[in-house]
Amino acid sequence: MKNNVLSLLIFCIVSVSTAQIKTIDYVKAPKKLEITQWQVNDISFHTKKTVENPFEQQVTATVTSANGVQEIPLFYNGNSEWIFRYSANKVGEITYKINSTVKEFHNKKGAFNAVTNTKKD
Repeated sequence: MKNNVLSLLIFCIVSVSTAQIKTIDYVKAPKKLEITQWQVNDISFHTKKTVENPFEQQVTATVTSANGVQEIPLFYNGNSEWIFRYSANKVGEITYKINSTVKEFHNKKGAFNAVTNTKKD
């Protein structure tokens, strides 16, 4: 009985604590994405060529929104993939431009329309 209660408790904690991340491939993404306020979004960028020393590459996104301008680093995810992780805290139009030492990503652009989050929690 104690093991069942402990298992249920662990399941509940894990279920509540895991975040849901919306994953979008840059190549397949529409020109303007609709995202939900506070939702975590991952936009993936892939290279066709193997990049030597991927952890030494400079890959950032310049994000312009109602909050002003932010410089957000992308992270290397393995398999020639970099991830731009973004969550909007305000609704409205947001644009980004990739600045990178990886030529395939440099000057890639995109836009979001952040809409109000209607979830109670």
